[in-house]
Amino acid sequence: MRQRDPDKEKRVYLKAIEVINELGFHGASIAKIAKEAGVSPATIYIYFQSREDMINQIYMQLKLKMVETVFSVIDRPDDLSVSIKKLWLAYIQWIFDNETDFCFLEQCANSPLIDKGNQEKIKKVLTPYIAMLESGRKQHLLKQYPIEVLNSLIHGPILHMYKSEGKEWLKSSKGRNLLYQAVWDSIRY
Repeated sequence: MRQRDPDKEKRVYLKAIEVINELGFHGASIAKIAKEAGVSPATIYIYFQSREDMINQIYMQLKLKMVETVFSVIDRPDDLSVSIKKLWLAYIQWIFDNETDFCFLEQCANSPLIDKGNQEKIKKVLTPYIAMLESGRKQHLLKQYPIEVLNSLIHGPILHMYKSEGKEWLKSSKGRNLLYQAVWDSIRY
């Protein structure tokens, strides 16, 4: 059995993200990723069972890294509005600091290639966030919308502004503050 080489594995990982972002899932063959990474296609199978396994492993690593980074801003219980704003701003910062990773995660967001088990793992990791929103609803601090609606109202504007003409707005503190105020007004009780 061939040995794992951490440098090659990292190259494959990074090039897979790059190729998938550029060509989409259908254009990103193992052969194309291997070529870009400077390895043989057989080398990729040392690290991943299949192309789908590779996509799922990369998705999980990136998603968990994103969640860990964003949630690290909550070091102690705060007022709900303060906690949500901290998370919201941290998410925007993570997007700008990790645009390549963000683009990959966005491609995966509704893809049937992402394993249901991985989706469940992500839901479990997000349990404290969901609990925070549920607590806000119970205390009548947040509107009595389903959690999915609250989450969409919180994150949807970020995604829309980033993908449309509003990217510069998200970079400015004035734009972020104005957008956050609109978000908060849409979810507070």
